[in-house]
Amino acid sequence: MRRMTWMPVLAALLTLCGGRGVSAADGDWWGALGARFGTVVNANDEDFKQYGVTGLIGLPFQWGDPVSAVYLKPAVSLHGGVLRAENGDWSGIGALGLDLVLESPRSPLALVGSVQAAFLAEHELGGMDLGGAFNIVGEIGVDIRPTRFFSMGYRFHHMSNAGIYDNNPGLNLHMVELAWRF
Repeated sequence: MRRMTWMPVLAALLTLCGGRGVSAADGDWWGALGARFGTVVNANDEDFKQYGVTGLIGLPFQWGDPVSAVYLKPAVSLHGGVLRAENGDWSGIGALGLDLVLESPRSPLALVGSVQAAFLAEHELGGMDLGGAFNIVGEIGVDIRPTRFFSMGYRFHHMSNAGIYDNNPGLNLHMVELAWRF
C-alpha cells in the first residue's frame, strides 16, 4: 500500500494562509463564465477530446503587495462537459475545485493554478480504463485579458485517480478557454 505524506500540502497551506491578507473592497467580487476545448497530449495512442463550460467565482479576499501591484486571488471553479474518445465513446464529466490566480492590474497576463475533484459518468472510454468515477484534476496555465471583460486562456490539464483505484493511467490534455469576465 502506498503511503501519502501530507507535510508538503500542509506547509503550502500554512505559507499561503500566513501571508498578509488583503480584504476585498466593495465590488471586488469577480467571476467568469466560459467555454473550453481540450485535446489529448498522450494517452497510449488514444485520441481524446474534452468540451465543456466553465464558471469561476472569486473569493472576497486576496493576498498581495500594493506597491508591486501583484495579487494572489483564490476562486472556486465549476466545470461541466463531455470527454470523448476517438471511437465515439463519451462520458459526462463534472469538476469542482479551487483556483489560485496570480495577476496584476498592470498586465494583461495572469497565471492560474487549479486543483479539482472530478466525477466521470463512465470511466472506460475508447479501450482505456481511467480507473473509476472519481478523479483529481490539476491544471496550470495562463490567461490573456485583452479587455476587462474578456479572457483567453491555456491550461495544461492532468486528470488522475491518484492511485485510489487499481488502474491509474492518467490523462493529459491541452485546454483552450474563452471566457466573459465580470
